[in-house]
Amino acid sequence: MPSRAFDTERVHAILQNIMPKFTVSNIRVLYRDVLKMFSIFLFLGTLDAVSVQFGGSSAAWTGYGFRDGVFTLGGTLLPQFFVSAYSNSVYCIDFDAELLSNLKVTIGHDEPVTLNARLYRGWIRLTSGQLESRLGLQKIAFGSATILRPLMWFDTMEPGDPMMMTDGVWAWLWRYSFLNNTEIRMWIVRGDGKRRGIDLYPTRDGAFEYGGRLQFPVFTGQMAFTFDRRKPLFTFDTRNSVHELKIAADGKWDVGVGLWFEAVAKRLIPDVAVLHWQKALSAGVDYTFPVGNGLYLMGEFMVIGNSLTDLYKVAAISADYPLSLTDRISTIYLYDVEKGIFSVFVKLERDFDRFSGHLMLFTGSGQSLFLHSDALSGNGVMLMLSLDF
Repeated sequence: MPSRAFDTERVHAILQNIMPKFTVSNIRVLYRDVLKMFSIFLFLGTLDAVSVQFGGSSAAWTGYGFRDGVFTLGGTLLPQFFVSAYSNSVYCIDFDAELLSNLKVTIGHDEPVTLNARLYRGWIRLTSGQLESRLGLQKIAFGSATILRPLMWFDTMEPGDPMMMTDGVWAWLWRYSFLNNTEIRMWIVRGDGKRRGIDLYPTRDGAFEYGGRLQFPVFTGQMAFTFDRRKPLFTFDTRNSVHELKIAADGKWDVGVGLWFEAVAKRLIPDVAVLHWQKALSAGVDYTFPVGNGLYLMGEFMVIGNSLTDLYKVAAISADYPLSLTDRISTIYLYDVEKGIFSVFVKLERDFDRFSGHLMLFTGSGQSLFLHSDALSGNGVMLMLSLDF
C-alpha cells in the first residue's frame, strides 16, 4: 500500500479543539480550583472524627373552639440533619439544618386547607475552647424572665407551646465564655420585617442590626447588660436614617426562693414618631413547696410605659405539679390589670422516652398580649401528640 503522508496541520487542528485554551483568565480559575481542592483535603486531614446524625420531631393535633364552633386538625414535621466535624485539640465545626412542614385543616369555617414548608434552622458553627461563632438561620434567646419577657428581642416562644417553637433569625452570633462563668455575646442580625415581643415597630426588612450582651456572676446568681441597635420600619423614612437603641439589664438569683428581673429602655433616634420611647420592667419569684411530689409556683409582674400612655400592667401566675414519673399538670394565668381581661391555660401531659401527649384547655375574657398564638386564643380544647425520632 502506498504510504500516507503525515498531515501535521490536521493533527494541530484536532489538538486545538480537544485541548483547553490556556488564557490568563482560565489559568486563574484553574489555580483557584486547585487551591480549593487542596484546602479541602488539607482540612479533612486535620480532623479526628466526623459524625452525621439525622433526627427531628413531629406532632399531630386537633382542637375545638367553643365560641365559634370551629374544629381544626393539623400536623407538624420537623426533620433535622446535623453534621459535626472536630479535632480534639483545636476546633469543632457543626452544621445544622431543619425543615419545618405544617398542615392545617379547618372544619366549620370558610378557611382553605393550608400546607407549607420552609427552612426552620440552617447554620454552621465553629467552636474552639471557650469560643463559639455561629452563622445562619438560628435561634437567639436570652434573659431571666419566664413568661413576661421584655428581653424577647429575637424569639417568639409561647409559654404554653409543648414544642417550644420559635422562628429563627438570619444572624452571625459570636460568644466567648470565661472560666468564672462570665460570658460575652455579640451579634449581627438581618431584619425580617416582623414585630417581636413588646416592640412598638417592626424591624425594617433587610436592614442589619447589631448588639451585644455581657453576663457575669453576682453572689448566688448572675446579672447581664444588653444593648441592640436596629432600624425600625417607617414608610416615610426614605433615607433609612431612623434607628432605635435598646439597653437592658437583667439578673437572677437563688436565695432560698428564685428571684429575677428584666429592665429594658428603648428610644428612637431622632424622635420622628409620637411613640418614640418605651420602658419595661418585669420581676418574678418562684419556689417549689414540699407538698406531695413537689408543687412549683411562679409569679411575674410587668409594667410597660411609653411616651404616649400611662403605665400598662400585666401579671402572670404559673403552677406545675408532677402527678407521677410520666404525668404532670401545669397551668398559666395571665391578667391584664388595665383592660381587666384574663387568660387561663391548663395542660395535662404524659411523657415517655420519645413520645408525649398533651391535653390543653384555654379560656379567657380577651386575647392576651403574650399568649398570641391563634391556636390558643379564645375558649377551647386541644389535644397534641408528639414524637421525637
